[in-house]
Amino acid sequence: MGGMWVLAAWGLLGVSFGAVPPGDHRDDSLQKEVLPKYASALKRLEEFYSHVRIVGTGRYRAYPSSVDRQFSVEFLAKGDARRLTRTRTVDGKGEGVGTRYAWVTTPNLCFELFRAPDRSNYVVRSLAPGGCPQLSDQMRFNGQLCDAPFSLADIRVRELLESRNFRVSGVSWVDAGGTKLLRMQFQRSAPAGFTSGWILVDPQQAWVLREYETTSASQSTGGHGVLEYRGSGDGIPLLRRATLDWTQKGKATESHELRVETIAWEEVPEEAFTLSAFGITAPVQGQAPTARRMFSLIVVVALLALLFLVLYRRWRRAKAA
Repeated sequence: MGGMWVLAAWGLLGVSFGAVPPGDHRDDSLQKEVLPKYASALKRLEEFYSHVRIVGTGRYRAYPSSVDRQFSVEFLAKGDARRLTRTRTVDGKGEGVGTRYAWVTTPNLCFELFRAPDRSNYVVRSLAPGGCPQLSDQMRFNGQLCDAPFSLADIRVRELLESRNFRVSGVSWVDAGGTKLLRMQFQRSAPAGFTSGWILVDPQQAWVLREYETTSASQSTGGHGVLEYRGSGDGIPLLRRATLDWTQKGKATESHELRVETIAWEEVPEEAFTLSAFGITAPVQGQAPTARRMFSLIVVVALLALLFLVLYRRWRRAKAA
């Protein structure tokens, strides 16, 4: 079932492989052979990397300013629950070394924490119910390289293939130092972000991404990602290093890098995604107060006040009589 949506989507998009011209029936057999494998591989990749613990170091640089920050990284995943902790270890301006940030998103709760270098306790910066768009976006952006084997920046390939605004414009086999890779070109209609690009995937290594490039026509912004792997777990290549460089009108603007020290499939306990895991007492059984809950409380208080006023007036009238 998981492979049907990709097969159908790619069929509707009119994908053609190799040098076979459109309309050549020899292309059909290749599509039938490749697409189901790609669909199941995408699902398997996401499943594997949704139960991992990644420990490593990250680096962020901004140009032409002198921003150059390095930090330790710990990333935990358990299904839809994700936790990312970063501690700044180097700063080009000598600021904020030792500062620690933590982001956690789960189906029931999302929060962001901060710990100053001279403090031992975390401070809650944001707390919201599960699915909070702002905190979910922060997690996807800050942890984007942890999902690099199946994502373009902070967008998963599967989500692109499911989108009606995404169109595959060409697919071909290429030789990269003796390794046969699949190169897919695409077009994307979107109000923001990239609008075109290409990806290189490795069919011989669980269809992981090896390299990609994206371009935004409206803003002339380009992104270039490169991924390296080392070893495997359950047949899935293990990420070793990922880089993502951004340019604006041909000039470098940002550079992101993740160097993985250890990565392993792990059944992370659910307690790791709670506030108590950071030494913070969870409010209301670990759930953040919602606007609806606050509104309901205000309504209840107002009704009680109105009832008290009515009863008080009746009491005054009875007393006066």
